[in-house]
Amino acid sequence: MPQGHRRLSRVKARLLTRSKKFDLAVIAGLLVMLAFTMLLVPRAEAQLTFPRLGLSASPTAYVDSMAVEIGEEFTLYVCAFGNQPGEPLEQEVSVLQWAVHQVCCGAVLQVIDTEFNPAFHHEGTPYFGVSSSSESCVTDDAIVLATLTIVLDAPEPGDYRAAAGPWAAAVDCDGNNPLFMDMPMTLTATSNGISPVSQSTWGGVKATYR
Repeated sequence: MPQGHRRLSRVKARLLTRSKKFDLAVIAGLLVMLAFTMLLVPRAEAQLTFPRLGLSASPTAYVDSMAVEIGEEFTLYVCAFGNQPGEPLEQEVSVLQWAVHQVCCGAVLQVIDTEFNPAFHHEGTPYFGVSSSSESCVTDDAIVLATLTIVLDAPEPGDYRAAAGPWAAAVDCDGNNPLFMDMPMTLTATSNGISPVSQSTWGGVKATYR
C-alpha cells in the first residue's frame, strides 16, 4: 500500500477513535444529568411538605383571605403553621425570621402597630425583617409571632395580594436551618360599603352614558 494511503488510514482510525470517545463522553454526561434530575425529584416533592410562615387572618389556623375596608384598621397575624390547613407545625424551632412584603398590585399595606409575642425576643421591623428567637425549644402546633394592626391603602375596591414569609433562615433546636414556605393572603377591599362587584357594575353604567 502506498505510503500516502497508509497515513490516510491512520488519520481515519484516529478520527474514529476520537469520535467513539466523544460519543461515550456525551452518553456519560447524559447519564449524570439523568441521575442528578432523579435526585431532585424527591426534593421537589418534599417542598410540598415544608411548614409555613407568614400572614393569616386567624391566629389558630392559616386563613388566606379576608374582606377589609379601604382606609380602615384591621388585624392580621404573623404565624407559623404546618403545610396544610389544620396540620400541626411538627417543627421544633428556636429562631424564626420573617418580613411583611407589600401588596400586589397597586395597593399599599400600612402596618401602623405591631404587638409582638412576649414569649419570643424580637429584633427588627416587619418591613425590613424581624428575627424572633426563643431561649428554649418551641414545640407548639402553631406559633403566633406578632399581631399587626394594618390599614390598606388601595386606589379602588378589588382583590389585592399581601405577602409575608421568611427573610432569612430559621433555626431549629439542633442548630439546623429548616426551610419554611411563605403564607400569602388575598385582601378583598371594599370602600364605603361598595363591593368590588357593585363598583365594577357602577363603572360599567357610567361608561355606557359617557
